[in-house]
Amino acid sequence: GGGGGGGGGLLALLALLGQEAAAEAPKVEVYARSRAEEGKANTLHCFVSGFHPPKIDIELLKNGEPLPDVQYGDLSFNDKWQFQRLVHAPFIPTRGDIFVCRVAHSTMPEPRSYRWGITRLLSCAWGKILARQSLLKLVSILHYIHRSDQLPFRNSLISLVKNIT
Repeated sequence: GGGGGGGGGLLALLALLGQEAAAEAPKVEVYARSRAEEGKANTLHCFVSGFHPPKIDIELLKNGEPLPDVQYGDLSFNDKWQFQRLVHAPFIPTRGDIFVCRVAHSTMPEPRSYRWGITRLLSCAWGKILARQSLLKLVSILHYIHRSDQLPFRNSLISLVKNIT
């Protein structure tokens, strides 16, 4: 007779060690490598982390179609046996298109899509107007939250905004 086998030993060991870890749903971050400008070549990143077990499907899609030239980084894990993986592809940000990272994992009943926020593509002037509006909105929210107790905080915020605008 004689013994076959080998090879799969390490994976079996990893699986065995990892069994103590609880199942964890992935955390997903979708972002562009450099500041997004419409019509300029960029790289779309999808960083998926904190998941267990390690089997996972990650896709980058443009309007529902797979992006070409997708690169898959190595699967790595942290000391809590939670895995992480970076997936990226070259892309050109465009206003009309929807870019999505779709993730399928055993902790989720169905694949989940995480959209890349294209709001950063607003033209400069609009960006400033919207920024000012959202700043005022933020202040009114903070004003509402803090109106009961922290008066000094609120007053300093209001004076700060008056200086900006």
